[in-house]
Amino acid sequence: DKLTLGGFVNTVTVSNVAPTIDTLGNSGPVNENSTVTGSGTASDPGWLDVLSATVDWGDGTPVAPLTGVREQVRPNATLQFTGNHIYGDNGVFQVEVCVQDDDAEDCSTTATVVNNVAPTAVIDESSAVTVNGVATIVAHAGDPVDFEGRSTDPGSDDLALSWDWDDGPPAPDVT
Repeated sequence: DKLTLGGFVNTVTVSNVAPTIDTLGNSGPVNENSTVTGSGTASDPGWLDVLSATVDWGDGTPVAPLTGVREQVRPNATLQFTGNHIYGDNGVFQVEVCVQDDDAEDCSTTATVVNNVAPTAVIDESSAVTVNGVATIVAHAGDPVDFEGRSTDPGSDDLALSWDWDDGPPAPDVT
């Protein structure tokens, strides 16, 4: 733009300043298969710039847009952003948030800690009888006994199951 002052013509060049991430954090540590919330704020001295943000959760899922509250009020444009994510397994994940205006970008990272949760194991006792208050599966010695069990894990861990009949070696009896 040209600026005229007292008969002199001056040229003024205005350069863009990249937005900055002012705060970034998350609600971790969380257990696997639980929701973690990431949040933060960004600002830009170009108060008319419209800010947007994306997040890379660090677990191989696609980069996603973040929702937030934008303000274009002097002296700065601001964005308060938040996003939720569920991690399928335990670990420490580097989360990268990037904030953009129309010309530039600023990125920052934070670590999210996701704790392992122990699997569960349940034996189907529907064919059991109660002996002295204890569910018991009764059979004749040497006869096969059919019953079922199941195990679940809230994460994506591989499960290895074993049975121990508590009748001496080998232990476990079946894996």
